[in-house]
Amino acid sequence: MKEFMREVVEKLKPSASGTHMALSLYSTVPKLSFVFNTMLGKDLNQKNIIKFIDAMPHLRGFTYIDKALKQANEEIFSLKGGMRPEVKRVRKVNCLC
Repeated sequence: MKEFMREVVEKLKPSASGTHMALSLYSTVPKLSFVFNTMLGKDLNQKNIIKFIDAMPHLRGFTYIDKALKQANEEIFSLKGGMRPEVKRVRKVNCLC
């Protein structure tokens, strides 16, 4: 999974003026690894995001993706989470949780 995620990061080429990324781990209790505004400016780059991926722990527990989607909707896709209101969205998350 980590190798796949590294490949996605390499293809999307994150940058301050381009693609922003966030990472949510889901298990019995979801955990945000980083949100859109964790890295800003020149710190938002492929190398730094891959560091987060490499440090990502394997969470034990159940796969409660509904909890992770709810958390993402509330904590990532928000101004507080670094969402840029002026940028066109690829897809908006609607959670019926």
